[in-house]
Amino acid sequence: MSEPEFVTPEVDAAFAAFRREILPRVRPAGLDPVRRTVRRRRNVRVAGIALLAVVAIGVPAAALRGGGGPVRPAASPSPAVSGTLSGLPSTAPGALPTCNLSFMDVETGQVQANASQPFVIVKLTNATDEPCLLAGYPQLKDFHVRRDGHDVPNAEVVVQHGSLYAVPDPGAGTLRIPPAGTASFAVGTGTAYTGPVSTIATATLTFHGDKRITLNLPANGPAGQPIPATVTAYARGSDAGR
Repeated sequence: MSEPEFVTPEVDAAFAAFRREILPRVRPAGLDPVRRTVRRRRNVRVAGIALLAVVAIGVPAAALRGGGGPVRPAASPSPAVSGTLSGLPSTAPGALPTCNLSFMDVETGQVQANASQPFVIVKLTNATDEPCLLAGYPQLKDFHVRRDGHDVPNAEVVVQHGSLYAVPDPGAGTLRIPPAGTASFAVGTGTAYTGPVSTIATATLTFHGDKRITLNLPANGPAGQPIPATVTAYARGSDAGR
């Protein structure tokens, strides 16, 4: 392929002279600004990293010295819990404690009967110098059963809540018992079932403490089944709310 007509020996000689004499001086000069720009950007990045390191170390140190760091609120002190003679501490300012059986006098009345349904009334007296609360139904456990003068170790007694023939059930509620104040409940059984008649001699009354109480209640139940007993809810006063 022939060269274009405008490329003459003179033009070719001029380009050769430019490449040999001028171009070597132009190239280094043309790269220097690029090199200076790269160095300048690298220096800026190094300075920025150093500044961030100073801030990251200096701010927590100032906060530890109290020099301008965030102020953390002081931890709230734990509320003091004060015990009471009546048992449990109050759950809120001004709230009354729950009565503790360890600080109550317990007395069982004489056995009464009506329509083959014997019952006794159990009276509790607040023996402390401050009021307390009783709620719900009495909890009875560990019944001691006797028959014909002998213990019946395997006898079972099942407790239900409700009214007796002679004592209505006031229903579960909460009672405020003042110092020397009283509350009471009734325990009843039946003797008209087909099983042999036994005696529920004693049981354990429990709420924030245990206390053994005497019942001496004649009782029987369906043959081969537990002896049923009925308990009324706590009532104000000494007569189970009658």
